[in-house]
Amino acid sequence: MAAPANPPIRVWEEDEGIPLHQVNRFHAMAAITPDNIIGSVINCSITVLDTVLAIPKPPIKYLAIKNAIRKHCTTEMIEIINDRLIPLCVEVLNSQTSADIKNDCIDCLCDALVYTNNGSVIITQELVEAIEKIDVSKTISFIGNSKSVLFYRILMLKIIIGTVDKDEILEWCFDVAKKDNSTKVALVECMEQYIRCYIHDPTKIDAMIISIIFQCFEDEYWMVRRIACNCLAKMLVTSYKDRVERKLYDGAIDPSHYVRKHLLIMCINGEIIDKYVSERITDILKNDANYAIRTLANK
Repeated sequence: MAAPANPPIRVWEEDEGIPLHQVNRFHAMAAITPDNIIGSVINCSITVLDTVLAIPKPPIKYLAIKNAIRKHCTTEMIEIINDRLIPLCVEVLNSQTSADIKNDCIDCLCDALVYTNNGSVIITQELVEAIEKIDVSKTISFIGNSKSVLFYRILMLKIIIGTVDKDEILEWCFDVAKKDNSTKVALVECMEQYIRCYIHDPTKIDAMIISIIFQCFEDEYWMVRRIACNCLAKMLVTSYKDRVERKLYDGAIDPSHYVRKHLLIMCINGEIIDKYVSERITDILKNDANYAIRTLANK
């Protein structure tokens, strides 16, 4: 019988004086001292990913999987990705489901690949074939422009798994500002995944990639600029550090408080690994016009 969290102070008055061998015939006596594990929760990558894979609604499922992978990337989780996530993605990509669901699925899959970028996740032949068979023009779409988003996500997935060369990204440089907001957000999210995947390969992070990120950073939509900050922070370790650093300082005076607060949170969480850059951004935000940002920066 498990021990209670709060052990009894005294014995129940009707049991007092009754021999223990008689008491045991009727019920088990609770231990005086509670077990050490009472009240604790086992929180590991396996239980987290097992839980989110059981979520029935696809958009929530894929978002939860992304968060779990980003926070709990372990050997055990990689096994679950190979055994359960990859087959799930193959099933979804081969199905007649909408472009919106396939977008979420591919975005999640790209995250799984770039956050475990050590060859541990097995790219099966079934997955490659499922990706190649997707016909964007024939995919059902319930949300406007989701087909164009699907096209870019498929292209990025092919680049990450190595079936397409990165030069295919070149067309993204043209007329980025003229695209709709959902497409631009998808583009810059794809670029963040690309940069994380190839950040330590100088041949992959070149002037073309920098040009695309800088374009996104100058976009009129604040969410695009905010995600571009993530890309810039990762590129501080590249040969383009000086140019990237100046852009991050510009972000600290961005017109949108969402962008400025996001930069500050990145500094606080250590996502901007260059200490000097992080401290300078924080100093700029100590005098921010937004009270909440100013207060947080001065803590």
